[in-house]
Amino acid sequence: MYKLIIFFSLTVLFSCNSKPDAAQKSTATEATSTGGDESISEMISNPATYTEEKTDPTKAAVIEFEKPSFKFPRVKAGTIVTNAFKFRNTGKNPLIIKDAVASCGCTVAEFPKEPIAPGEGGTILAKFNTEGKNSMQIKYISVYANTIPNETRLEMEGEVYKD
Repeated sequence: MYKLIIFFSLTVLFSCNSKPDAAQKSTATEATSTGGDESISEMISNPATYTEEKTDPTKAAVIEFEKPSFKFPRVKAGTIVTNAFKFRNTGKNPLIIKDAVASCGCTVAEFPKEPIAPGEGGTILAKFNTEGKNSMQIKYISVYANTIPNETRLEMEGEVYKD
């Protein structure tokens, strides 16, 4: 038992003091992926990822939303509030949106799956189901893309009332 503890301690000590090599980086990348797909941050080549590679910010895609925040009018519970968040790729490379994740299950987002060429635009359609909600509501949508930073946050806000 004593030998096992010493072996484990030495293994941890030496593994923590070394920089990861390419094989370890590959293993770490595979460990962070889900379902065999690349992790979101690895797929979009964000410079702040584990790989320690730097991306030239002048070559990154840039997503610019006309209005990243949407304030909806007072609505009755059960109403589905929708908004089309319009955006444009103002960068020099194609914009690839990997995912658009809502802050809760009552909100969903539909986004373009194909690359958006520089100068072109698109929309992310957000739908918020107010069923069972009451009072002020703020819902967020995190858009993950090959931008710097790789997450852009959209917001829907408004008041929901019950009869």
